[in-house]
Amino acid sequence: MHRRISVLFLIFLIWTACQREETVRHHAGPDPAEVKSDVPDREGWDAMIRISTGGKLQAVIRYGHMVYYERKKTNFFDQGVQIDMFDKKGSHTTKLTADRGEYNESTQDIRVLDHVVVVSDTGLTLYTPVLKWDQALEKIISDTSVMITSVERDTVYGTSFESNADLTHYIIKNPKGSREEGVNLEVLGQKSESSGPEGN
Repeated sequence: MHRRISVLFLIFLIWTACQREETVRHHAGPDPAEVKSDVPDREGWDAMIRISTGGKLQAVIRYGHMVYYERKKTNFFDQGVQIDMFDKKGSHTTKLTADRGEYNESTQDIRVLDHVVVVSDTGLTLYTPVLKWDQALEKIISDTSVMITSVERDTVYGTSFESNADLTHYIIKNPKGSREEGVNLEVLGQKSESSGPEGN
């Protein structure tokens, strides 16, 4: 009888020790490897990144704050970002501003979001919540709602957008516009997939 009680007590002690170890393991905090993975490899404030292709300046990114992760080859901007873009001749074409963004050094793709405004030197202004510069396609792309205005105060709305860097050739889906004497989408040099209605 005493032997049976001793065996049961020993089993209880082993079970208690295992439970205590399990509790400590669950409450000891995050894995150090995970913590290290969240620490940026580089950080910067109020500086710029120059992007060149074939020795020619393509874009200049100015930011308020940046963190860089080597494993992702990506810079993240979280305190405002401004991007100036240039054509193959080195002439300035477009200025883009947003609250946040990221730049992938491997693909040279740029993604910006929150209060995105793109102003071309030709006089068009694009507004959208999210925008991407696809380096391989050399196109500005938005898969969400957009609004475009011109210096003549023409306004066009759409559900997605694709354009070259200076906004001279673009495609907008489901365009709708307004103009005092009736919308004229051709004024904006726009190639739409459907015709927009007359202005209100």
